[in-house]
Amino acid sequence: MPVGGSDFGTLPPAGTRLDLANVWADGQWQFRPGSSVAFSSGASLPALTTAPTAPTGGAILYSSSGGVLSFVSSTGQTAVVGGVTQSQTSTVTVANSNTATSLQSYTVPANDPAAGAIYNIYGYGVYSDTGTPTLTFTLYWGGVGGTSLATFTSAALGSGVTNVPFVYEATLTFRSTTSAVANLNMNLGTTAAGASASYVATPSAPTTGLTTTAASALTVGVTWSAASASNTISLLGGFVERVA
Repeated sequence: MPVGGSDFGTLPPAGTRLDLANVWADGQWQFRPGSSVAFSSGASLPALTTAPTAPTGGAILYSSSGGVLSFVSSTGQTAVVGGVTQSQTSTVTVANSNTATSLQSYTVPANDPAAGAIYNIYGYGVYSDTGTPTLTFTLYWGGVGGTSLATFTSAALGSGVTNVPFVYEATLTFRSTTSAVANLNMNLGTTAAGASASYVATPSAPTTGLTTTAASALTVGVTWSAASASNTISLLGGFVERVA
């Protein structure tokens, strides 16, 4: 039974509704807007080593080479089912600098934000210092040179501490395509053993005038109050997810 150039070989079971727009040579299925699909026991999606080309309208569901159920939207947004769009697979270190520097960043595709869209960044790691510097964490739209959405500055840190833990979670909720409100949750150790920690949530007032018609970096940046080779902070792990 040919459909879009492919052949199922046998007729589908009685009562099955086919609403396919096309079946491509690489096994990619494309559905008409508003259609739905269910698979019987033993059926599976084709495994692809790379995400399919973004469709015009709607989304394409696929199985990655690692067997993870994923999708790509019409804006080019790729995510596993469950929302994670990026995992931190390498260590990022900021040292000997007193200027804002990216610690964790994710490029949001153009036109992906809509009213009600929610993005979440989670990261953790360790820092070491000399003297009693402070650390500032800021959530940016458009990279560290872009718009500040929420920020937290620590009190004076312990002097000469080593490998003190930190963890943060930043959430950005769009109220429209150009307006969003952010919250930055920080848990920052203050002693070498990490026995003492400061926790703070820093919600922001709505930020307006955001540009979402071009790809923009959602970034957590850090700034040391003093540049020193001994003032180092390292992101060890984390993830980015599009919650809604």
